[in-house]
Amino acid sequence: MNTITTLNTSLRNQYDFRDIFLVGQDGKLREDKAKAFATASAFHEAQVEKTKNDFADIDYNRMDSKSIDKVQAIAETVLEKVKRGLKVYDVIPMIFSKAKGELGKKVEAHEIQGGKVYNYTYGGVRRVSSLKHKTYTIETAPSAVHFAIPVEQLRSGRYTTADLVYNAIQAISRDKVALAYNTLNTAFVNGTQYTKDNGGSGTLTQPTVNKAIDAVADYDAGGLSLIGRGSVVSPISDFTGSSTTNGLAPAALEEIRKQGFLSYYRGADIIRLRYVADDVYGTEPFGKANVFVLSREKSFNRYVEVAPVTRKAWVDQEHGMFHMIFEYEDGAAIWKLQYGQKIYNI
Repeated sequence: MNTITTLNTSLRNQYDFRDIFLVGQDGKLREDKAKAFATASAFHEAQVEKTKNDFADIDYNRMDSKSIDKVQAIAETVLEKVKRGLKVYDVIPMIFSKAKGELGKKVEAHEIQGGKVYNYTYGGVRRVSSLKHKTYTIETAPSAVHFAIPVEQLRSGRYTTADLVYNAIQAISRDKVALAYNTLNTAFVNGTQYTKDNGGSGTLTQPTVNKAIDAVADYDAGGLSLIGRGSVVSPISDFTGSSTTNGLAPAALEEIRKQGFLSYYRGADIIRLRYVADDVYGTEPFGKANVFVLSREKSFNRYVEVAPVTRKAWVDQEHGMFHMIFEYEDGAAIWKLQYGQKIYNI
């Protein structure tokens, strides 16, 4: 049977293999590797042979210390590449203020403000105003993605360690973006003060976008970002009057001609989130029903990683399965709604 070995999956096309696999500890592209793997197909064909060699002498019926050490070395390399990919393709900082936390400790932020001026009469009592101390918290929860692959299929090259890397990056990235989206969606309740109804028109409308941008801009909170699925925010390129009374400015028209869409509108950066298709489980990290306008200052929200991505790996001798688990713990919160707006009912 002839096997097509150069089939490019949509998942592999989402990531540039050079960014993940061909860089050194300093994050710079290694020229020697770049020359050796000039194309994606050449790299993935080499990964097939590498995976075959890595698992060739791993006999799950006799897992001695040498085999166990080799399994752990393979897993450590996979983890290193996964962490590299998560760093390169991280979109969370465009949405949230991102910070590190400490496992086992509640994440808190504190705000102290107050003071009011009162008039007084000479010789009279000066009225007192107090300071208000408010505490904001974030709840976090552990998460994991667990792969199990027959050792025989790794030894034959049907699955590669690069496949593990790509799929772990996608699953974890999807989960992190979904946490960000769900946090925003839950905080900004439809029909409340900091939301704008698009009217169910089926497409994003200019008056609604303008109102949302103006509402956040009124706080002068360090610039704005408009965030949504690419297909949802694309109508902005057809909006008129962004910088001239009779239509788009020449520079904006030229940008649309070159890349097909606007990246800036009424003082807001347009962040187009790509739909990451999940053909297996059907999960959707960022929906199409809502668009968010947020302050770029982002001191009003927080995304916290209290536990970085770690791994467990072993070979199940009973079933001959190679197991690898990636674990981490994140949390997110919106602390001040006035620095954002949700456009809903699109």
